[in-house]
Amino acid sequence: MSIMDQSWVKVQQKAFTRWCNAHLGKRGLKLNDMQKDFKSGINLLQLLEVIGEHTFGRYNKKPRMEIQMRENLQIALKFIEDRGVKLTSIGAGDIFQGNLKLILGMIWTVILRFAIAEISVEELTAKEALLLWCQRKTVDYDNVDIKEFSWSWQDGLGFCALIHKHRPDLIDYESLDPKNKEDNLNLAFDIAEKELGLPKFLDAEDMIDVKPDERAVMTYLAEYFKYFSKGQKAENAGRRIGKVAALTREINEMIDEFEKMAGPLKEWIEKKNEEIPNYKFDNTLEGVEKLIDELNDFKNNEKPPKLKEKNEVATALNNLKIKISNNKRPAYKVPEGITTENIDKLWDEMENKEKDRTLEQQKEYSRQKLLKKLVEEFNRRVANLEKFAEKKEEYLNTKEEIDTLPQAKTKIKVLEAYHKEYEVSKSKLEPCVKLGKSIIFLAYREKDQVQEKIDELQTRWENLQELENKKNEQLQEDLKRELKKEELRKEFAKQAREYNRWQKDQVEVAQDRLFGNDLASVTDYKTKLDETTNEITNASNEKKESLEDLDKQLTELGSTDNKYSTLTIDDIRGKHDQLMNLLNERKDAYEKELERQTIMENKRKEFAELVNNFAEFLQKIRKDINAVEGEPEDMVSGIENIYQEGKEIDEKVEQMKKVDQEQKELGIRSNRHTKYDAKKLAKSADELKKWAEKLIAHWKQEKVKKDKRIEFAELANEFGPFLEKIRKDINDVKGEPEDALPKVEDIYQEGKEIDEKLEALKKVDNESKVLMTGANPYTKYTYKQLEDTSNDLKEFAEETIENWKQEKVKKDKRIEFGKLADALGELLTEKRKGMESLKGEPEDMISGFKDIYQEGTEIDEKVAELKKVDDECNELMTGENPYTKYTYPQLEDTANDLKKWAEKSIKNWEQEKVKKDKRKEFAEIADAFGELLQKKRNDINAVEGEPEDMISGIENIYQEGTDIDEKLSELEKVDKEQKELGIRSNKYTKYTYPSLEKSAKQFKEFAEESIAHWKQEKVKKDKRIEFGKLADALGELLTEKRKGMESLKGEPEDMISGFKDIYQEGTEIDEKVSELKKVDDECNELMTGENPYTKYTYPQLEDTANDLKAWAEKSIKNWEQEKVKKDKRIEFGKLADAFGEFLDNKRKDINAVSGEPEEMVSGIEDIYQEGTDIDEKLAELEKVDKEQKELGIRSNKYTKHTYLQLAKSTDKLKKWAEKTIAHWKQEKVKKDKRIEFGKLADAFGEFLETKRNDINAVSGEPEDMISGIEEIYQEGTEIDEKLAELEKVDKEQKELGIRSNKYTKHTYPSLVDSTKVFKDFAEDTIKEWKEEKVRKDKRKEFAQAADEYASFLDEKVKTLNGVEGEPEDRLEKVTEIYQEGKDINEKLEELKKVDDECNVLMTGENPYTKWTYEMLDNRTKQVNQFANSLLNSIKEDKEHKDRSIQQDKENKESERIENLRIDYFDKAEHLKTWLDEVNEFLNLPIYSTSSEEVKELIDKYNTFVEDKPGKEEPLNETRNMFQELTDAGVEDFLGLPIDDINTAWEQMGSNIDNKKTELDEALAVQEKNEELCKDYANKAEELNQYLKEQQTIINEESSGSIDEQIETVKSQLNEFVEKKKLLDDTLAVDTQIAERNVEIKTTTIRATDLVTLYNQVSETIQNKLHALEKEKLIKEGSKVTQEQLTEFKQMFELFDKDKKGSLFPYEFSGVLNSLGDDLDEDEIKQVFDKYDEDKSGSIEFNEFVDFMTSRVQDADTLEQSLESWKVIAKDKEYVTKQDMQMAGMDVKEIDYLCEQMDAKEDGFDYKGWCTKVYGEN
Repeated sequence: MSIMDQSWVKVQQKAFTRWCNAHLGKRGLKLNDMQKDFKSGINLLQLLEVIGEHTFGRYNKKPRMEIQMRENLQIALKFIEDRGVKLTSIGAGDIFQGNLKLILGMIWTVILRFAIAEISVEELTAKEALLLWCQRKTVDYDNVDIKEFSWSWQDGLGFCALIHKHRPDLIDYESLDPKNKEDNLNLAFDIAEKELGLPKFLDAEDMIDVKPDERAVMTYLAEYFKYFSKGQKAENAGRRIGKVAALTREINEMIDEFEKMAGPLKEWIEKKNEEIPNYKFDNTLEGVEKLIDELNDFKNNEKPPKLKEKNEVATALNNLKIKISNNKRPAYKVPEGITTENIDKLWDEMENKEKDRTLEQQKEYSRQKLLKKLVEEFNRRVANLEKFAEKKEEYLNTKEEIDTLPQAKTKIKVLEAYHKEYEVSKSKLEPCVKLGKSIIFLAYREKDQVQEKIDELQTRWENLQELENKKNEQLQEDLKRELKKEELRKEFAKQAREYNRWQKDQVEVAQDRLFGNDLASVTDYKTKLDETTNEITNASNEKKESLEDLDKQLTELGSTDNKYSTLTIDDIRGKHDQLMNLLNERKDAYEKELERQTIMENKRKEFAELVNNFAEFLQKIRKDINAVEGEPEDMVSGIENIYQEGKEIDEKVEQMKKVDQEQKELGIRSNRHTKYDAKKLAKSADELKKWAEKLIAHWKQEKVKKDKRIEFAELANEFGPFLEKIRKDINDVKGEPEDALPKVEDIYQEGKEIDEKLEALKKVDNESKVLMTGANPYTKYTYKQLEDTSNDLKEFAEETIENWKQEKVKKDKRIEFGKLADALGELLTEKRKGMESLKGEPEDMISGFKDIYQEGTEIDEKVAELKKVDDECNELMTGENPYTKYTYPQLEDTANDLKKWAEKSIKNWEQEKVKKDKRKEFAEIADAFGELLQKKRNDINAVEGEPEDMISGIENIYQEGTDIDEKLSELEKVDKEQKELGIRSNKYTKYTYPSLEKSAKQFKEFAEESIAHWKQEKVKKDKRIEFGKLADALGELLTEKRKGMESLKGEPEDMISGFKDIYQEGTEIDEKVSELKKVDDECNELMTGENPYTKYTYPQLEDTANDLKAWAEKSIKNWEQEKVKKDKRIEFGKLADAFGEFLDNKRKDINAVSGEPEEMVSGIEDIYQEGTDIDEKLAELEKVDKEQKELGIRSNKYTKHTYLQLAKSTDKLKKWAEKTIAHWKQEKVKKDKRIEFGKLADAFGEFLETKRNDINAVSGEPEDMISGIEEIYQEGTEIDEKLAELEKVDKEQKELGIRSNKYTKHTYPSLVDSTKVFKDFAEDTIKEWKEEKVRKDKRKEFAQAADEYASFLDEKVKTLNGVEGEPEDRLEKVTEIYQEGKDINEKLEELKKVDDECNVLMTGENPYTKWTYEMLDNRTKQVNQFANSLLNSIKEDKEHKDRSIQQDKENKESERIENLRIDYFDKAEHLKTWLDEVNEFLNLPIYSTSSEEVKELIDKYNTFVEDKPGKEEPLNETRNMFQELTDAGVEDFLGLPIDDINTAWEQMGSNIDNKKTELDEALAVQEKNEELCKDYANKAEELNQYLKEQQTIINEESSGSIDEQIETVKSQLNEFVEKKKLLDDTLAVDTQIAERNVEIKTTTIRATDLVTLYNQVSETIQNKLHALEKEKLIKEGSKVTQEQLTEFKQMFELFDKDKKGSLFPYEFSGVLNSLGDDLDEDEIKQVFDKYDEDKSGSIEFNEFVDFMTSRVQDADTLEQSLESWKVIAKDKEYVTKQDMQMAGMDVKEIDYLCEQMDAKEDGFDYKGWCTKVYGEN
């Protein structure tokens, strides 16, 4: 069963068990385990009787046999099936056998039938009905979204919502958090169980972190449904009362809403009636505009909403009256002041005041607008003048950027043109000044600013003349500078041309990349490279520096370009940098080529080293394999170790091939550093591998023959070390007993593995004896030796285990003591620290000490507990305890010291408390007395007047001092009591008795005595501080020393040293105590009293110091005793460890002896020496062990050994050694024959190796190599002769029965194989050298072709360099010689063909020429680059020559054009100024409100028309000059291009013809505007009056029936709609006015206001009509909302399973159940008889809506309300809040009703409330 299966099974089992128990509990029964408790069938039958309301007849009441139990189960299952429940896959046997899943399935079907099926007929319907019921009940709750019966319920809020819906008093739902799932679930489950009596089928854990089980949740929710459905009648009654309450609350809310709206509206109107006439003009246009804007804002933004609000108030009152009237509720009396009549009256008053203010503001606005026009004209003229001035000031103040001579001359001419403009501007200044003075004369509000502006303009024009003079001086200086620049430019151009030619020549040199074709030639090229680089660099730097100096002079003079040269200094630098870069690139290229050649050379060396080493490696492997000697296994392993399956050979072959490939990729074709190539060596490697593998196979076959002898040796050799390892492992076990004991047991394993191995060895030994194998050379062991060793080892292991068990008991007791001791130590330290850290008043210190000390009871208890464990440790002789730093005596002493110190401290602080109280008593009296003396002094000082007045006043204050004497006597008494307590100071008062006595006695000499007193106080303070520092230092010293000593850890010597270092025999403490005592005595003499500068007193510190000294000396004494014991333990430990190691070494040395038998015997006897040295060391150890016991030492942590253990080990070792000596004496019999064959075989192997080496040593040309190798090989005849001799000896060896030979590594078959391999090697080598001869001939052919091509390229370059003449002639000759490189490329292709043939043959490096194809290819590219560079250089020379000729011509033309440009600008400037003035007038829009203003504009227009003809001639001249400049390519026209002039003239031409028409039209428009304004005013007034009349009619109270009222309002609405035409006409006129931008008189009502008023009146009429129609619908009972219809549709479709659009009775029953109604069949039939109109036997949707409508509608009468209240109140005369909650009423409705109803008995008077709601009648 998976985890998920287990999860749902567990939850269902729990839930279903609780469900069953809820029913079985009625009969006193209970299930404990459903899986078992249904087995007999009794519980199942009892459950079915309860839930099925059925009594079973006969069944087995006390079944004992299986068959009886199965019968009971069959009866139960049959009953379930008879009730229409289909059981699947379950029988009596399943229940009897406890199949839990099937049992759960059966119980679920029972629950569905008898619990959930009550909700509907079928499971699916029942499930969805229950789900719908849950959804309907929780739909209004936040964070609840019920979609199914699992996840939707996980956070518990669904359960809480169901409870809150029906019993809101039980749960505060708003306080719940969906995150607190467990709390929510527990809350719901607990309340359901305790308050509602619903069994808890689920626990929170069943719902959280898992998917809740759907069946368990449904089972539990069915209980909720059944419980809450019982209260349906009360819910219906609650719903009816809720509707009545809702209507009542709605009426009350409508009243409240009306009063809330009407009151503030009335206040707002009254406020505005005060604000509107309250305004004041500030004599500015902005001010009056602001007032107008404020009023407009009021009209546009503030008033319309209030007008709407006013209509809403009227509508609200109308709706309220309709609601009250049509629902038969008592009439509403409107409060005084907020009636619609009163509000209308206030509103009319506000509008009248609004009109008055509008008229006044209009008058002031007209006056300010006129004044504004004059000021704007003045400002326009000022702006134009200032614009001119700013422009000219900017020009005059601008530093001219002049860097050419023509520019300098041009700027001087521009200044002359300016002067003419300046003279013209003076004529414009005068009219502007005159206009400004007129404005000042009219007393303009800002007349002072106007005068300032006039003065500013006049001053500004004077300054312009001064600026002109300064600019003229500067321009003359610029002219001189430009003449100097011309001279420098020409020199720069000359040197730049020369540098350019020289640089191009040097570029060719720098681009040379032919450095050599090998490392040696490239290295030699370095000298030439450096010489040419330095020569070119120096020359270029010198030429560049000269040009930079010229450029610097030009730059200092402001020159940025040079018309005499296309080259700039940046170009020169660029060319210099280009040349330097090329030199650097050449250097880099050289370095790269050097690096490449170095890499190639290194790669050759790498390859050579690799192949040379590999050749040696192959020879070494062959030699090493031949050198292997020994037994077959030695031969196999030796050869395999050398050969290693050929892996290293393969790796080296791959490495060699890789490097060889890298050589080829680098273009390396030959290698002078080696005679080998990769292919040959790879073949040799392959031959070696075959030979080695054959040899290995041979020796493996030899090894098979030897295995039987070795079988016993392997077992013995394994078993011997195995026994030694066990002994060693047991000896090596260290650590704590609990760790060591299981380790030893795990190693020993009760000797089972030893016995098993010994038995296996015995079996082989017996087999060996049967075979009579005799002595075994492969092992030093015999069976008897190993048997004895095994027995000894088992005895040793068992003793060791027993010792560790005893150590475990001791350790546990040490740990127990350690924990108690550490706890006590920490307690004592903590208590001391706690008490030492206490600060505060005596009472705080006493309380603190007592709280911490607690009379020492806790300390005594822990000391007693520790004492008990310490005694137990002593009995076990556990010895030293490493688990704590404490011993019992130490802690006992520390505890006693702490207790004494604590008790003494408490006593001291109690005494301090008495002193403190007495100080306070004295301080209170002393302060009062001090204040009395001070007051008297102040009073006397305050006396003024004549002498007699002073005497009288002072005597009255002094009164002969009687009151002072009385108070001083009282103070003296308390001071005496203080001193008796030893109190020397008092921090609670600044006074002492002596000081006050002095003050009283020596009143007149107060000042002098006070000084003396405070000096004495200073001495005391210094002494207190001195004491405080010493005391704090001593306190810190004592604390530090105690902490230091308490924190010590380690060995006794460390502890002694630590204590002594810190304690220092107490001298430092005594010195500081003595020093403190001296200062304390001085303080006492001075009576300094209490010391605020330290928390310590001398007695405290003296006691603490004495305590610390006593504790330290005692601790040192204890640790010195521990040191003696430790030394003795160490002495024994060293001897024991040395002796244990000595015994182990003896055993190891004996086991390590090896060799021939005679060597084995002598070796073991030398080691053993008859055991004399062992006995001597054991005696010495016994002596020290005895001394250890005399000191009471019971254990020793410095060794794992004891004396008894070592004595036993000694005895065992001696016995074992004596048995071992007798084994090795008989083994030398068979060596000689093997030696003979070994010598012959080794000699033949060396002979083959020598032949191979001789062939490898042959060198020379291919033809030399071939003849040399053939001479050595001689077709193999000598080899065959030697092999025949060896074959003969091998045959003799086999006849003697020798099967292996350790005196040679060779066998006859292996040498036969070696012979074959060698012959193959010699013949292959001869063949390879014949192929090399062919490659040599191809190299020579390439060398001849390469040398000829290189000479051809050199001749080509020489011819190109020799061409001379003018640029155009040189260009033609070079092009003809080069021919775009065609002949060069053809020759290169021929060379490439020969190179490719070499590559196919892999000829490698060519010693017959210095050239490679790649070098010549690079050289070809350089020649092509040189030719192209030469052509480009010649083309540049030609281009520069042509450009110089053209430049001279252009310079002359440029100067002429500049003069023409100045003349153009002068004429254009004058013309543009006049045109701007004309166009400004023509383009200004006509803003006029009268015909007089239009006529003024016409007069000005006529003036401009008269001036126009005289301007045409200057215009044509200007255009001609511009055209000439344009043809010359001029683009800069000094900011005034002809397009601006033409555009301005064209604008004037087009506008001037239209301006007259525009002015005439403006006059006609003005007259039309006035006509429209008048028409609008008449229509608006008529409509406004009508709308107000309609408002009055609407607000009148309605009379008659609802239908009559509706008809009246409809009639009014129809008439109102007809008036829409008047509104449309008015708006049409307003649109015309708006389109013409006419400003309507502010006294006329605006169109927007009319639209707003019209819409509001229309809305009010429609609202009244809607309210009446709504009431009519209510009266007709149609209360079904769209939301309700949607809900009806949802329920209908949910239960319409077949989707046929109708509900059958069982489906209709499901709907009712989901709503909480439980109708029987007769009641459902009655519903169908009434609503099934077509008698189809089903309810269709329209019929369903009729039924649901009848269900939700209720009669609103006093009688029905009282009847509903009785149901809710359960027939009581009063109703409680809980009654209403139980009826499912909404919380807000309940709260509302509780507020409205009067209290009665234990609840509320619902009858009285009904009387108020429906009225007295």
